[in-house]
Amino acid sequence: MKAGAAVIRVWIVDADAMVRRVLMEQAERTEGLKVCGESADAIQALQAIRSYDRQNPSRPDRFGAAFYLLLGETAEGSDWDHELAVCREHLILDLLPVTGDRSYRHLVQARRDGTVDYLLKPFDFERLREGLKRYVRFRAECRPDLEVTQQAADRLYGFTGTATGPMAASEFAARLLQYARERGPEGFGANEAAQALQISRGTAKRYLDQLVRQHSLTVEARYASRGRPSHWYRMIYTKTEESNHESESTE
Repeated sequence: MKAGAAVIRVWIVDADAMVRRVLMEQAERTEGLKVCGESADAIQALQAIRSYDRQNPSRPDRFGAAFYLLLGETAEGSDWDHELAVCREHLILDLLPVTGDRSYRHLVQARRDGTVDYLLKPFDFERLREGLKRYVRFRAECRPDLEVTQQAADRLYGFTGTATGPMAASEFAARLLQYARERGPEGFGANEAAQALQISRGTAKRYLDQLVRQHSLTVEARYASRGRPSHWYRMIYTKTEESNHESESTE
């Protein structure tokens, strides 16, 4: 975090107290974020943020207002739209949904609300930490007297390095499927895939398990003499593809 950069006030939202506690712990571990409160309901959270800001005025940031991040469940409907608009009249309020709603309707609504990221439950801790850190870096670079660079926009939306934002998901899946085809019937582990694609093991395993759920890969547990079993992934072939593979390997 750069010296003099504004601290972003965070409000945690989820109906489940345990989930709120987990989100709070991760936000508090992220430099540049300060958890100011929590709510079980998203609309109530917006009202609480306005009340908190009136009671705890901060030195305005270079944008002329305090930064707030609503982390957790958002909402929909006219009441939500109204409260969000009122909040943004006086505050710089960003949204980072962490939701169990897997409908595209909810995703489209979130994009319309101006979210900075989007996480689905059950979420990966590493993915959440990466998203929070990327958001803080972006906000630290914001300068009202400068034009936005493509690099800054890429960092926010997850187009750099090993970013795992929504737009990068299909690329990871495609690369892992190609690697699975190259390995053939012998299969591979998450560590090998991570090294081959130059991504973290956690990221590789997350997308490998997603491909298993989509019935593109199979997985089996391999037991060693000591320690936990390892997971071994293989491509799912049609009978024709499998016979072609066997023919190629015997040539």
